Amino acid sequence: MKKNVFLLVIFIMAASAFASEKLDDSSKTEKLESDSNNEEIANVKPGNFHFGEMHAILSESFGSMYFYYDAFDSVSEKRFLFNQDKTKSSYFSVVVGNREFKSNSGFVEKRVKNEDGASRLEFTDKKSFSAVLLLTSAKEPILGEDSIKCNFVITNISEKNQKMGAKVFFDTVLGDNFQTHFMTGFGTEIDSERQFTAAEMKREAYLESFDNKNYMRFSFDDYPSYLTVANKDLLLRMISSKKSRPSSVDGRSFSSSSSYSNSAVAFTWSDLELAPGYSKNLVFYISAGKRKPNDSTVIRWLEDKNDELESTDENEETEDIKIEESKKIEKVSDKKETVEFIVPPVEEYQLDPVYIQNLIDRINAIQSGAASPSDKNEIVRLNAELDAILIKLKQN
Repeated sequence: MKKNVFLLVIFIMAASAFASEKLDDSSKTEKLESDSNNEEIANVKPGNFHFGEMHAILSESFGSMYFYYDAFDSVSEKRFLFNQDKTKSSYFSVVVGNREFKSNSGFVEKRVKNEDGASRLEFTDKKSFSAVLLLTSAKEPILGEDSIKCNFVITNISEKNQKMGAKVFFDTVLGDNFQTHFMTGFGTEIDSERQFTAAEMKREAYLESFDNKNYMRFSFDDYPSYLTVANKDLLLRMISSKKSRPSSVDGRSFSSSSSYSNSAVAFTWSDLELAPGYSKNLVFYISAGKRKPNDSTVIRWLEDKNDELESTDENEETEDIKIEESKKIEKVSDKKETVEFIVPPVEEYQLDPVYIQNLIDRINAIQSGAASPSDKNEIVRLNAELDAILIKLKQN
């Protein structure tokens, strides 16, 4: 009997321990789930801003900004701004009189935070100015694409009127392995140092850094007084000068003694007179994506370009091109010269945006007199080829 009672007691103790262990496991599971949720919340760090596949990071430590695309996860996303040299990959600055205050320096107080679906970098000297870079989501003004809207707000916190300015520096990477590093909305290719005034940049519409697969586009509500693209090291020295206009040398190489084929871009807003307590909001946009020669943006851009070319060339006319079969050879005649030539079917390489831009540039150069045609029918052939490419893009 005693043996049975002893066994019963052992059984009850074991059952109690098992139940306790199950409760502990359940509690641990709930705790793990809670920790996981807290970790997920904590991972949305201040300064991280996501919009679609774009990912911008504002760094409080370095006062800098990093930009990535394909940002579904940290492994697959691609960097569009250099991020290894933390303090020089990008920065923002305020000029007060002859003194410049950079966001990446130790002479300003910095803070980064997220609020109301936006990310912001604040910096100030606590005496003469305060500045805020605010990142929000928006449609950029030129092509209406999704973009990260950058509001760079500078405020005069002194008790007197002040002459102020602002600068933005980005170390772009997409074009560094190619001959052409940048292109404007008007189609101007940039393969060496170049500076645009606000009026010139308005005509060019926007600036694009690109490689054979991706692009990063800068567009503006408030065009900078000067937009400069140059070798990174030279540009850093250039915009650190006290001069209101960077001393750019058009045509200078993107290479220097310390870096090869390494370009960057800077925006400079100068001569801003601000009364005490007044602010100036300088607005620009960053958009990014994959280069697709048959997407609606390129087709619309090509149509505008084609209309522009036709309107500026009243003397040259070509017959409409009709593509019925991919292998059909068409004859296009120049009505003025009555010379026939053959336009072969459009190949895949002709759909590349860089090829198309080179074709347009050649047409522009001939029509403007900047270049001489190889023969009297070249302009007709080039226009016919451009028409054929446009039709092919619409068919895809």
